[in-house]
Amino acid sequence: MQDSEKKSRRRIWLRCIGFFVILAILLDVVSNLFVHFAVSNKGSSLLKRNGAEVDLLSQDKDSIDVLVLGDSEAYSSFSPLQVYHDTGITSFVAAQPIQTVSEMKHMLTVGLRHQHPRVVLLETDTLYCDFGSIYGMKSVLDQTVNNLFPVFQYHNLWKLFGNEDHPQAEISFWKGYQMSSEVRPFTDLQNYMAPSDQQKKLLWLNLLVLKQIRRQVEDAGAQLVLYSSASPYYYNMATHNYLTSLADEWGITYIDLNMASEEIGIDWNKDTKDGGEHLNDAGAWKATEYLIGILEKMDLPDHRGDSAYSSWDEMADQFLVQVKNNIAQINEQQ
Repeated sequence: MQDSEKKSRRRIWLRCIGFFVILAILLDVVSNLFVHFAVSNKGSSLLKRNGAEVDLLSQDKDSIDVLVLGDSEAYSSFSPLQVYHDTGITSFVAAQPIQTVSEMKHMLTVGLRHQHPRVVLLETDTLYCDFGSIYGMKSVLDQTVNNLFPVFQYHNLWKLFGNEDHPQAEISFWKGYQMSSEVRPFTDLQNYMAPSDQQKKLLWLNLLVLKQIRRQVEDAGAQLVLYSSASPYYYNMATHNYLTSLADEWGITYIDLNMASEEIGIDWNKDTKDGGEHLNDAGAWKATEYLIGILEKMDLPDHRGDSAYSSWDEMADQFLVQVKNNIAQINEQQ
């Protein structure tokens, strides 16, 4: 009787295990189909915040020298096609609005699957986003599931099947950069980067994920560089002090554009689109020029004139026409 019960339980367990193995295989197959379909429809508005990831997956293999991570501060301050036009260095901004640290780590993982960047440039605003410990842990768990089975991440793409007239996204991604000619001044500069000895530390979960990102970057043979976009809304001397000390402790480079805003030439009356939160095209142009000066010292290749990068040459020319028109419009404003 006992042997019969044991065999019956064993059969039940084997059936359960077999069910979950088959389910995992099916989810993996469907996930690969959905990722392929997403890349084929990267202009769809249904992709929403996944658009940057799909655009990253669409880049030619081993074509990116500098991978930029972060949230809206990243895609509003770093312009890859401006960098390419001036230096021939290729880069991509893998950023999303209100990106969580787990999403940032996921973007890095996605980027490293098909790219071997020499530099990973991480904009630091995401590190200070307080999603709460419970929400933060949930975000990590959700992203883990999405990493294993991307079908959950791209599930709404089923609406595209058989629909050739699906709406396209309104935002044009220029290697991850998002243009803006909007202007809303920031005028309260009295306390901007005022001297202080205080340090604003990172939440434990954010610091933990950042350590994982650092290890992942180093294992990939790349150099991790932290940078903070010029933003009076998000940054102050306390964030500068802590990030400087962390970079010194880890032996990595930290670039704070807020400490160099006068040298960069940021005009807070014209170079911000939303009262000091984000830079517009005029501000991003100046910020990118400053970062170019740093990237040029990192022994990165110049791909201009290489036939394999002809699409970059063409896109850079198109980008410059549009962004210079936007900057002219911004500068004409009183």
